[in-house]
Amino acid sequence: MKFTQVKGFTKRIYTRAVNNVRSNFGLAFRRRARRKPGPVISPLLLWEVVLLCVLGGLISMVWLDAAVAANRGNYPEIVVWISNLLTRLGKSDWILIPTGIALIAFALINTELLSRRGRVRMFRWIVTLSYIFIGVGLPSLLATLIKRVIGRPRPRLFEEHGLFDFHPFAIDASFASFPSGHSTTIGAMAMVMSLLAPRFRHVFLVVGVLVGFSRVGVGAHHPSDVIVGLLFGATMAYVVAKLFAAHGLLFLDTRASVRIGVRPAFRLRRHFE
Repeated sequence: MKFTQVKGFTKRIYTRAVNNVRSNFGLAFRRRARRKPGPVISPLLLWEVVLLCVLGGLISMVWLDAAVAANRGNYPEIVVWISNLLTRLGKSDWILIPTGIALIAFALINTELLSRRGRVRMFRWIVTLSYIFIGVGLPSLLATLIKRVIGRPRPRLFEEHGLFDFHPFAIDASFASFPSGHSTTIGAMAMVMSLLAPRFRHVFLVVGVLVGFSRVGVGAHHPSDVIVGLLFGATMAYVVAKLFAAHGLLFLDTRASVRIGVRPAFRLRRHFE
C-alpha cells in the first residue's frame, strides 16, 4: 500500500470520526432544546449527602480510624484474602478502558450504511457508554486530585504521623489516603449500575460496600477514607445522571413529593420519530 493510499485512508477515517461525534453532539443538544427547563439535582438531596459525608467521616475518624490503624496487619487471614480478592474491582481501568475503546469504535462506524433504526440504537449505546465513562471517570479523577491536595497519611504511617499529620500536595502516594480512590470508583460504579438496572440496586450496593471496605482489609485506607469515598463517588455519578436527564438523554426525571429522582429510559426510539 502506497503512502498516498495510507494517507487517504487515514483522512477518511478521521473525517468519519469527527462527523460522527459532531452528529451525536448535535442530536444531544437538539434533544436538550425540546426539554422543559428544570433543576438538575435537588439541593436538599445534595446537602443531605454532603452532610452525611462530613458526619460519617468525622464519626469514623473519632471512633474507628485509630483503632483500625493500630491493628493493621493483625486481621484474620480470611479477611485479608477476601480483601485482596475484591480490592482489584476498585480500579477504574477495567471500566474506563473497555468503554473508551467501545466509544472510539462507534465513532469509526460508517453510519451511512445503517438504517434509521440502526442509527438510533447506536446513539443509545453511545449515550449509555458515555454515561458509564463519565459517571465513573469524573469522580475518580476528582478524588485523585482531592487526595493529593489533602495529603492524609495512610494507615501504615499511623505510628509515625498519626491520623491528622496532613502533607498537602505531597507527591508521595503514602500521603494520598483521603478519600479512597478505589472506594470512589466502586461507589460511582455502584450508583451507575443502580440507575441503569434499578432492579438489582441492592446487589450493587452490597458489592460496592464490600469492595470499598476491602481497602481497609488490605491496610491501604482508614474507614473514614472509604466512607467518604463511597458517598462521594455515588453522589457524583448521580449528578452526572441528572445532567444527562436534563438533556433528555438516557434518563427521565421523575418528581416525587419531596425530591427529584431519575429512572432509565431505554425506549428511546419514540423520541426520534
